Amino acid sequence: MLGILLGIINTGLKGLKFTANLARQVKNAVKQGVNIKNILSDPRFAIAKLISMLLNFLKWLVLDSVIFILILVICLTIVVTGASILFQAFMHFKGENNVANLSTEMSQWAESLSNKEVQEIMRNGSSIHPKNIPDYIEAERKSLPGTITLDMKVDTYIWERTKGENFSSSTEPYDLNLNKTAYPYRLWWQLIAGMDIVAGNSFEHNDKNKKLIASAESILSPTYEWGYDKYTKDVSNYELVFKKKYKNGKLVYDRLENVKITTRHYPLPYLEAVETAFKNHKFKYKLDTVTEDTGFSDAIVVDVETWTDKELIKVVELPNGIKKPIYDVDRYKVITYKKVRTKVVEDMLANIEQQVDSRRLNLFLKENGINPNDMVLLYEIVSRMPQTEDLTAELSEVLEAPGEGFFNTVYTDLQFNPDVPMIEGEWTRAQLIEVASSLLGLPYFWGGKYYGLGVNPEWGKLRLMTDSRSWAYGKKIPYGMDCSGFVSWVYNQMLIPQGKSFVTGTVNQWVNTYAISEDELRPGDLGFYQRGGGKHVGIYIGEIEGEKAFIHLGGREWADETHPAGKLVISLNNTDKFYKGNAPTRFKYFRRVPVKFKGDSF
Repeated sequence: MLGILLGIINTGLKGLKFTANLARQVKNAVKQGVNIKNILSDPRFAIAKLISMLLNFLKWLVLDSVIFILILVICLTIVVTGASILFQAFMHFKGENNVANLSTEMSQWAESLSNKEVQEIMRNGSSIHPKNIPDYIEAERKSLPGTITLDMKVDTYIWERTKGENFSSSTEPYDLNLNKTAYPYRLWWQLIAGMDIVAGNSFEHNDKNKKLIASAESILSPTYEWGYDKYTKDVSNYELVFKKKYKNGKLVYDRLENVKITTRHYPLPYLEAVETAFKNHKFKYKLDTVTEDTGFSDAIVVDVETWTDKELIKVVELPNGIKKPIYDVDRYKVITYKKVRTKVVEDMLANIEQQVDSRRLNLFLKENGINPNDMVLLYEIVSRMPQTEDLTAELSEVLEAPGEGFFNTVYTDLQFNPDVPMIEGEWTRAQLIEVASSLLGLPYFWGGKYYGLGVNPEWGKLRLMTDSRSWAYGKKIPYGMDCSGFVSWVYNQMLIPQGKSFVTGTVNQWVNTYAISEDELRPGDLGFYQRGGGKHVGIYIGEIEGEKAFIHLGGREWADETHPAGKLVISLNNTDKFYKGNAPTRFKYFRRVPVKFKGDSF
């Protein structure tokens, strides 16, 4: 059967640019037992792609419909799965699941591979030739503006008691690094790699890759409009010099002798506008905001003139009319001191206006002969690559933006009526997990919170997303909670009857918990993606299949057809294994809520 299947693929799918490679991929996929259910975790995009492929392939092939659809599913599965095989090989080489500086380390690794190692990786089913990786990453690096040297204005004001005042301006060179500001808007190397796979070029390392990369650099690289010539951080250093004079131990005068104010106008790496492959961004700032003012320091002594004696001759007239000189001594001491102050005034980011714009993307697709319908396949591919959460979120916005012509969806209400256990008295950790698990399938909704007990009757109903930071801004999607809202709700089911509550917000939840090691994890403890609480939070529930598992309200990476923004799922942590079709999590920092459960020994 396998031979027949491979023959059909080879002869029937002639329209695909990478047909020859698919046969090899099918063989490896079947040999390795690819789990199609796990790979196609977002049926919307898979179904859309299958329909597109079906219409194209019917021109080439007329087969029994069951066999034909099976072939299409296998082909799609292979391409999507093959996108992650190279990264699995890299992670295996690194011996860890989390790589902070992925781009640099992966580029170095790919360049170090021998031809034999490259062939082995390709035989194992990779859709990406490892030697292409450094080229993709270099294209991303070139899309960042780097550092520029500017003439920074320096103003100096001086006032002296004896000379009056003087003002002067000068410049000095200043190196302004723009990369940190530009980084969120870069040309993702994972996007280029995904496009190369969709175009059918990625299996080889040749001029076709270089042509596509050059096209991406030319068309998809962001264009920046900087405001460093008008937006500044003004740092003013004030120096006030005083003199105190003492005579015979008494303060004679305390005078301001001179003032020096030096103001450096540091250019800020602020963007006024940027156009990317997916969006246009415009920035507005609050001007002249005082961000730091130290106030004047206490007196800082800079010079002390020790007591000096000055002989004086006084003439005293005696009663008998005789004048007699009397020798006396005046004692003087002068102290010079200064007070200093630093004041910082800068422009602060107030608002970002974003608008989906796929004109660049469509131009790139046209130039490289890629069918716009294949963007749903691109979504599946890049979602299997590491560190692509932001990329997949932006790609989703383009695919679902009205009028963009990719993939638009009208969502409907969900029937969500969970049976939440009623628990009285002191809780065990197992009971907390039981309550948490009762909401499995709850829709993810950015900013969603519920501060009451039991079920919110609004869960599952369509609600307009009004937060512009969400991919669903302006859309109606099923209502639910976000990750920190879920954690708060779970603990509050236990705490509210006790007259207590637990905070919302990942940062607040970090601050109101204490650190534990991974070995100390107990059900009910929290996991965070970032130090300080950023990004994502979930609740540890124990081990499943020998792997640590978390229950969490996951975003787009855990979406499906009825839960476009994600849902409450159970995921295995820091592994490549899927659990019941759910992608793994990457919780790295672990903390404990300071509450006592029944059975705790502390």
